[in-house]
Amino acid sequence: MGRVESIESQIQGLSPQELATLREWFADFDAEVWDRQFEADVQAGKLDAMAERALRDHLAGHSTKLRITTPRLIFGPAIKFFPLR
Repeated sequence: MGRVESIESQIQGLSPQELATLREWFADFDAEVWDRQFEADVQAGKLDAMAERALRDHLAGHSTKLRITTPRLIFGPAIKFFPLR
């Protein structure tokens, strides 16, 4: 049995409370890893072309206004898109 399979087996044996704790830890861990990768990509200039294109499109009137709202769910703020008219 490989490492991933072993971890899967252990996860299946967790109580609901342990699973909730693991889920919260993993979400934080995964976000931190993603943030580090994103920051490395920014520092390396990998997003510069996309940013320049987005700014050009915005200046040309090809962007959409955003309205930040808070949904009734407990998952935090959401962004709703409303087309320009």
